[in-house]
Amino acid sequence: MNLAGEKKKIVSTTELSVSSIPVSKTVPSIVYTAIQQVGPSQFTGICSDDTGNTCVAHKKVQKKYPWILNMADPCHHLNDLTKDICNLPHFKGIIKDVHHTMKFFKKSTIANSHLKKAHRVHMILCGLVSIGKTHFWSIYHATASVKWCLPAIRDICGSHLIKIPDVNSNFSVTEPLAKSITCLESSHATAVDVYVFWLAIMASMNNTLQSNDVAENIRHLCNYRFNQSIHDGPSDIFITSFFLDPCLCLIT
Repeated sequence: MNLAGEKKKIVSTTELSVSSIPVSKTVPSIVYTAIQQVGPSQFTGICSDDTGNTCVAHKKVQKKYPWILNMADPCHHLNDLTKDICNLPHFKGIIKDVHHTMKFFKKSTIANSHLKKAHRVHMILCGLVSIGKTHFWSIYHATASVKWCLPAIRDICGSHLIKIPDVNSNFSVTEPLAKSITCLESSHATAVDVYVFWLAIMASMNNTLQSNDVAENIRHLCNYRFNQSIHDGPSDIFITSFFLDPCLCLIT
């Protein structure tokens, strides 16, 4: 993510070793070294996942270089929100079915071969996408791939009665999160985009969710992660840049 139009990519490699020095002291030292190599004046902000050690490093860096903005990691929070939603009992059944479907076709060469042939018959251009261990938003891509491949899966199973329950509900709820993470991971994403995508996510959830206990749980999780990222973040960079963007002033 960049805060201005002009960007420069710099790669810094650091070797970590086990020692008696606490990690909370090691991380800031590593960051200081990288900043000095590039030049402190070249930095406008610092961002990483919100673990305890990195948060300490952020605060120490900002104390030493006051002009460097301390920012929350929007993709990290959106990834955690996806995990929270998918851990709800309502979605565990569908995720289990998707996982078993992936596992079956991954381990069976014959089944995978028949699936590819059925893809050509049904003119399906994408295949099944696996679920990542820590990239929880990949659950959306996996669910979407099963949905797109379902005609081919039905075909090779010789039955049109196969049904994966609630696939559409999981698809529609996790879709805005997965797409937002993909966009915000771009090198062209700005601080303004973080707040814009959060507004889009909340609006999408409001339009998608129905009035039931599951919907209320999802709303609670969305509000919690929104406040954690925007209202309770280490700085107000996202909402401030949103209101100061001249292009957004034209929106009525």
